[in-house]
Amino acid sequence: MVYDEIQEFGRRIGLSNLDLSGGPVTLDIEEIGRLTMTLKNEPGEEAELTLMLVRNFTQEPEKVFRRLLAEADWRSNPPYTIQTGELGERVFVLTRLPESRLRGAEIENALRYLSAQLSN
Repeated sequence: MVYDEIQEFGRRIGLSNLDLSGGPVTLDIEEIGRLTMTLKNEPGEEAELTLMLVRNFTQEPEKVFRRLLAEADWRSNPPYTIQTGELGERVFVLTRLPESRLRGAEIENALRYLSAQLSN
């Protein structure tokens, strides 16, 4: 089922044969950034999909991180828990989806959320 949902996400973004069974996949998506998808699917454990979106800084790093930290405040009740950091001249945000939330539409929504966090 996990792989079916990942393939459904792939179809939703125009990649009919998206497959993570061979390991992480990195996609350069125009106007969104570089998306890396990593599936942790160990026997006896709940599967987990990590989505990491990376972009070049469009503002001063301090402003970006202040905004991201403010957005992540529990009082704003964000739909996804995010982690953020700096990779040289780039900023990244990532979230993890447990198997219970792995649906094609949910993966797409998580990507939209990550993208919005880097667009403001």
